[in-house]
Amino acid sequence: MTWWTWMLAGALGGAGAVGTVWKLWPKKKPETPPVVVVEEKTAKEQLEVEKKILSNQDLLTVPCSDTYLAAHGEQLCREMFCYLMGRGVVGNKAEASSCEAISNTINKAYIIKTCNAFEEEDKQKQCIELFDRRI
Repeated sequence: MTWWTWMLAGALGGAGAVGTVWKLWPKKKPETPPVVVVEEKTAKEQLEVEKKILSNQDLLTVPCSDTYLAAHGEQLCREMFCYLMGRGVVGNKAEASSCEAISNTINKAYIIKTCNAFEEEDKQKQCIELFDRRI
């Protein structure tokens, strides 16, 4: 045999030996860190506090009182109640679109009331068009 044959046989034999040792050698498995379950008392307590603050019905005592309703109407009471129900109370969420519709209705009523104060019909139309462009 020639020396090339011996070199080729040695290279193949060495590669086979290294591959066999690599495959059969025991490997260390990476340690997985233990899973620690932490009870999140702080988050639960904070949620409870937010529920109490954001859904505090005491905020409605003034705008929904009989004297305030008689003097100013029920618009603020309705709007505040809607926004209060949209925040904090998990089982009783009002949609933002509902509160926005209430707010838009109230604003439109004030616009019409303000613009109807003008005696001239042309001025009333200009006033309403101005507010419609702004809103």
